[in-house]
Amino acid sequence: SFDGGNTWTDNPSYETDRNGTITIAVRDALGNTVLREVEVTNIDGCGPAVSYRLSADSWTSQDVTLYLTAQDKNADGRAGIGLADKWYSLDGGSTWSNREELVFSENGKISVIARDKYNNLTYTDISVNCIDKDAPWVSLEMEVTNEGDKKVVTLIATGGDGGCGLHGQPYSWDNGSSYGNETRKVITQNGIYEVIVRDKIGNRSHKQIEVAVFEEPKEEIVQYLLGRKNNESLSPD
Repeated sequence: SFDGGNTWTDNPSYETDRNGTITIAVRDALGNTVLREVEVTNIDGCGPAVSYRLSADSWTSQDVTLYLTAQDKNADGRAGIGLADKWYSLDGGSTWSNREELVFSENGKISVIARDKYNNLTYTDISVNCIDKDAPWVSLEMEVTNEGDKKVVTLIATGGDGGCGLHGQPYSWDNGSSYGNETRKVITQNGIYEVIVRDKIGNRSHKQIEVAVFEEPKEEIVQYLLGRKNNESLSPD
């Protein structure tokens, strides 16, 4: 018997596919029985358990390093035969490696096959979704209301980001010296204007617009005003 005397056979061999204790019973014709326990510890039918760590656990504009590790254990927690020398594959088993660091320059997904020395396999999918190297998008439009001396010109910025999202204060109208939430800017003269928009991790976009809707003063008026100013500065008090 190989189950402690519950069942009996005349076959002296026994096969098992798992580790554990086997209680062997042998009896004679009178029913005298001897028991012996045999501990089986050298069966490994489990693939390795893969674990990993990323160098960034939040949004980043830098490359991300993936650190791969694995342990080979049986279902009962005991150590298995051990990892193969080159223990994982990223191409469906065509090639194998033991390099534990992988660098992602963009978001993506990999399928890891891990194997032990008995070629037991496990399959693990790993995704990297925290890389954002793209600048936000921004548009800049001009709105003109009224005419003549009552003309009001407003610049309107609209921005968005498909990755980590816009910063809490994403817009700058002064070349990045300060940022805020103002998406509208009223202007009073012609020129080239620029808005900068940034996302949460510092990616930036610039957008310019040329304004030429204000009537420029005629040259003779400019010269008259300049001459008058000069005369006033030369006159005695």
